[in-house]
Amino acid sequence: MKRLLQIAFTLALFTQVGNTQPWALNFDGGVNADTQSIKYSDDANTDMMDGATSYTIEAWVKPNTLIDNGKVLLSLRDSFRITFWSNNRFYFTQKDGGVNEFFNSTDNALTPDVWQHIAVICDENDGANGSVKLYVNGVEVTASSYEAKALVGGATNNDIFIGYGGGGYPNMQAREIRIKNNAEAIGSLNTSNVASDYASDSNTAALFHFSEGSGLVTENAASGTNAVFGFSGAHYPTWVDLSGVLSINKNQTTSFRLFPNPANDSHFTIQANNNESIQDIELFDLLGKSVRKMAFGKNTLFTQISTENLTSGMYIVKIKTDVGIGTQKVLIN
Repeated sequence: MKRLLQIAFTLALFTQVGNTQPWALNFDGGVNADTQSIKYSDDANTDMMDGATSYTIEAWVKPNTLIDNGKVLLSLRDSFRITFWSNNRFYFTQKDGGVNEFFNSTDNALTPDVWQHIAVICDENDGANGSVKLYVNGVEVTASSYEAKALVGGATNNDIFIGYGGGGYPNMQAREIRIKNNAEAIGSLNTSNVASDYASDSNTAALFHFSEGSGLVTENAASGTNAVFGFSGAHYPTWVDLSGVLSINKNQTTSFRLFPNPANDSHFTIQANNNESIQDIELFDLLGKSVRKMAFGKNTLFTQISTENLTSGMYIVKIKTDVGIGTQKVLIN
C-alpha cells in the first residue's frame, strides 16, 4: 500500500500542469552596463512578512552560466536576500539586530544550465529552537545547523526585487517565485515539475507565475498588483516560451510498450509497436537533463534498459524508431 501511495503521489506531481502557458523571464547579467531586474512595490501583502517567525521562499531558476559571486536572485528590501555564490552554492541572508546573518548551502548544490527548484524554509516549531533549511529539488542542502530567525518586523521598505539586491545582476532564467509567511513541509511543494503553476492562499505574500509572455510588467498573483521591469537604459528581461521545451508530447509520432512500470530492481523493457525498429533511446530526469542515451542496430524490436546507477524517481523515456518519436514516463523505485 505504501508503495502504491508513493507512486500515486509522484504521478500527481508530474501531471500537475497549470492552465497558463509556461513562460520564464531571462535576465542577462546586466550586459552593456544596463540593469535587468523587476521591482515590486510594498503593499499589504508584502507587509505580511514583517516579523514572520516561520516562512517559505521558493523559486524555479536556471542559472545560464557558471555561477558568479554575489548575484541576487530575490530580495525583500530591509528583510532578506537569496544570492548565488561560487562553487555552485547559494545563500540566504536576513537581518538580525541590524547585522546580516548568512545561511549557506553546500558546495555544488546548484547546477548551471538546468532548471531547479530552490527553497528556503524557516520553521519555528522544528525542534527546540526552530530551524532554517535550504533545499534544491526537494533535497536538503543546508551547509550547517541553523536556528529559526524571525524576519525584520515593521520594515520601512518592503519592495521586492527579482534579479537585483545589491552585488550585481544574475545571468539566469526564473519562473514561479512564491513567498509565504508560514513554513510548508518540503514534501508538499512542487519540486519536480517546472511547468506547473503554484497556488496562492491567505499565507501568500507574493507569487509570480511569469505567465504573461509579453509586456514590461508582471503580476503578483497574491494581490493582483503589477511589478515593473528594468531600471536603466530601457534594458529589460526577455520572455522565454518554455512550452516546446517542457512538453514531452510535442511532435510525438509513434508509441511503444514500456513494462514493468514502476520498473523492477534491475531493469524495464521497451518494445516497439508494429515491428518498428528502435534506433535510439534517451532518458531524461524531470528537469530535462539527459541521464542516459543508447543507440541500437537494425531490426531491434525490443530491449531491456538497466536501472543501475539511476536514483529513485520519475523519468521521461524518449524513443526514436524508423517511423517516428515517442515518449513515456517511467517510475524507478
